Amino acid sequence: MTFETIYTDGDIDTNPTANPHINDLIESRYSRRQTLMGGMSATAAAVFGGMLLTGCDDDNDGNGSSPVTVTATAGGSSTAGRVATLTGAAIGQVDSVTWTQTAGPAVTLAGASTATATFVVPGAAAGTVLSFQFTAVSASGSVSATTSVTVGAASLGFTAVAKSLADVVAVPAGYAVTVLYRLGDPIGSGVGAYANDGTDATFSKRAGDHHDGMSYFGMSATGTPDANGNTRGLLVLNHENITQAYLHPNGPTTTAGARPEAEALKEMECHGVSVIEVNRAAAWSYTTASSFNRRITPLTPMSFSGPVRGADSLKTRYSPDATTGRGTINNCANGTMPWHTYLTNEENWVGYFKREVGDAARRAATGPVGVKANTSLTRYGKGESNTGGNYGWSTVTPADTTST
Repeated sequence: MTFETIYTDGDIDTNPTANPHINDLIESRYSRRQTLMGGMSATAAAVFGGMLLTGCDDDNDGNGSSPVTVTATAGGSSTAGRVATLTGAAIGQVDSVTWTQTAGPAVTLAGASTATATFVVPGAAAGTVLSFQFTAVSASGSVSATTSVTVGAASLGFTAVAKSLADVVAVPAGYAVTVLYRLGDPIGSGVGAYANDGTDATFSKRAGDHHDGMSYFGMSATGTPDANGNTRGLLVLNHENITQAYLHPNGPTTTAGARPEAEALKEMECHGVSVIEVNRAAAWSYTTASSFNRRITPLTPMSFSGPVRGADSLKTRYSPDATTGRGTINNCANGTMPWHTYLTNEENWVGYFKREVGDAARRAATGPVGVKANTSLTRYGKGESNTGGNYGWSTVTPADTTST
């Protein structure tokens, strides 16, 4: 019987010929494939505008890590004031991702270190393009993709609320309304919740009435000014007028033609300005006992500075040297100054003052200043009358007769 025996010397990698070794051929094949695939990736980037890029080209790049692929998308177009969303996706073993803006008017990206970032579309000419880059970092390096948002023509973007006589606050579908700061809300420690039955006092530490013009001043998490802060800040708002009937248990009262001092003081303190700290979590709220909270009322002491300090036109019985004054009243319009302070404006204030019969003659007798005052009072519509002004404050007999 004959047996066939296959010879082997144990050296299975021997290549006695001049031809390339099989291992060299395999290596050459994969190197060429990588080169070709890399070229294809570059071509794809050129054709698709960088919307899809890959970090490697095979199931394994030789170091045991998976290839990383990223994509970036956005809504395409949006209008000023709307929130735009950027969505990135990274497939593979990724250490971190980042969104950055590459072109267009600068915006603040929320969630820039996550796959989904948002920003408020700035006011810009229609057709303005905002460009963004989404980058993923892995052990193999970084790969990126780009996308853009085009600013469109301004539009409402919702169906306007129909006219209505209903005693409710109506907002468009998809919107909600909540109360942030209402008449009587406490803004200092030790001040109780608003009873809303006319018995409340201490309005120097409560919200005033008739909220009007307001401005928001952003702050950082540490409480320092930050113009871009949108989760913590100071809200400064005017209190232009009052609804007198709501402030007292039985409405405003008069005794022998005179208003009670306590009622008048409460009504005065309901005017002026509020400064409150506000914060946004799930919803906006204000901080009841913040050290930033304050009220400026018609009774708040003021100091004059600059060229006006000491001017004759500011001299009063309260401040004969024209260096101080008291408070502010009937605050309607407002503004934020370039140096980030609050500007408040008074209107309709003249109606609060009493001008007795014979006042015009007495002023005219004092000379040019009195004549000018008469002209101003006529312009403001304040004629002579023995009535006590809008709320009768001038009829009050003070508890302290030396206090005027």
